[in-house]
Amino acid sequence: MIAKSRALARRDRPAAITPQMELAIDRLMAGDTVIAAAAAAGVDRTTIHRWRREHWGFQAELNRRRRDLHEQLYHRLVGLAERAVDNVANAVNHGDLKASRWLLDRLARTIEFPGPESENPEYLRLMADKVDADMRECELLNEFKLFGDSPILGNEREREEE
Repeated sequence: MIAKSRALARRDRPAAITPQMELAIDRLMAGDTVIAAAAAAGVDRTTIHRWRREHWGFQAELNRRRRDLHEQLYHRLVGLAERAVDNVANAVNHGDLKASRWLLDRLARTIEFPGPESENPEYLRLMADKVDADMRECELLNEFKLFGDSPILGNEREREEE
């Protein structure tokens, strides 16, 4: 009974983090394995496993640092997503047909449009196919330009001579 009450009293007190624990947490957060973190902290790998399992101060600090890292990464990704959207918008605005095709394809896959029939995913797929066909046509035109004979544009040399 006395041992049980002492164990409960220990759980109520904050578990202090030792410098070895701090170092082990630092190494784990840097991406080291448990074995490498243990070596850096000067303890056996089983000690790290025991801390993770039983030492709630170690657990709390490791979890806090992981949460902080996840928050930092989330905010960084949101910032990158804004720039990525700007890049796609610039590409589409400058006539990049591949970017247009990519955007329409992704919209058709991921967004449910509650609006008019012309905004449903099937319509977007059709539009993506049209952009795809336009891309193939542009590629063909560019190939014909290289060789100077385009059935659509006529012979480049003939136009230059006129």
